[in-house]
Amino acid sequence: MSSKRITLVGLLVFTIVIVVLTSCSTDPLTAPKDQSAGLSINQGIPADQINWISWKPEVKEQIDVLAKSGLAGKMITQSGGTVGGNITFGNTVEIPAGAVPSNTYITVEVLHVDGNECGAEVEFLPSMQFLLSVKITLSWEYLDFDGDPEDLKVHYLDEDTGEWILVLNPEISLENKTISVYVDHFTRYGWGF
Repeated sequence: MSSKRITLVGLLVFTIVIVVLTSCSTDPLTAPKDQSAGLSINQGIPADQINWISWKPEVKEQIDVLAKSGLAGKMITQSGGTVGGNITFGNTVEIPAGAVPSNTYITVEVLHVDGNECGAEVEFLPSMQFLLSVKITLSWEYLDFDGDPEDLKVHYLDEDTGEWILVLNPEISLENKTISVYVDHFTRYGWGF
C-alpha cells in the first residue's frame, strides 16, 4: 500500500512540474494571448528609439492645464459597454457582454508626457485580464501630425520590461481617423511613425 501511495504522489508531482514547465512563459496581464488579438509578441523597442507624435498644441494645453480633462470612467457590468469618446479626444474601449467577470470600473485617460517617452499616450485601466477580447479605438484626429495616416504606428507599453511593442494588424479607418485593435488586457498606448 505504501508503494502505491509513493507512486501516486510521484505521479502527481511529475504532472504538476510538467504543467508548470509547459505553461505560458509570459505574464497574461502584460502580454497578449496570441497575435490574432492584433498585438505583437516580438521583442520590445526602447522608448528613445521611436519617433513619438505629440498632441496638437491646443489639446496639449488643455490636458496640461485641466489635468484630468481627458479622463472618462464608467462601471461596466457583465452586459458590456463603451468608455471614452469626446472627453478622451475620440479614444474609446468597447467591452462586449461577458468580457468582465463582475462589475468593473473602467477608465480611459489621455496623457501628455514630456521627455524620452511618448508625447501622446492613452492609458486604459484597470490592469486586468478580460474573459473576451475588447476593442480599443485610438483617434489620430487630435495629434500634431499632418503626414500620411498610413505611416502612423501604435505601440503599447510592456510594463514588465518598460519597452514599447508595435501593434500588429490594426484596423485603420481613414474616414473616422482611427486605428482599432482587439486586446485581452489593458496597458498604455502611444503614437509614433
